[in-house]
Amino acid sequence: MHLYIGLNQGENLRRGKECGSSTTNIEVDPTKLPEEDRNLLADRMKPGEIAVYSLSLDENGNKIRTDELIYAHGPDYEGLMDAVRQNEREVRQALSNRQY
Repeated sequence: MHLYIGLNQGENLRRGKECGSSTTNIEVDPTKLPEEDRNLLADRMKPGEIAVYSLSLDENGNKIRTDELIYAHGPDYEGLMDAVRQNEREVRQALSNRQY
């Protein structure tokens, strides 16, 4: 399965990773991914697409997919999941802040 993502050029430079483009496709085998990773990725994909988007909160505090690609911290699966987990933490923090 191919996943289409953005690449965070600054973070890739900081990590010393070469990425000649601002977007890329990453090949993953869903059968080999942990269930938590599959769920985090699936939450960020629109039906019928291979792009992985960021999540945010709507005005009612519901999680929604934005129209902005997730920007991976590296041109590989690990870099993608770093960005996805960071996005998940940000959304949870925003949700927590809304409840007070």
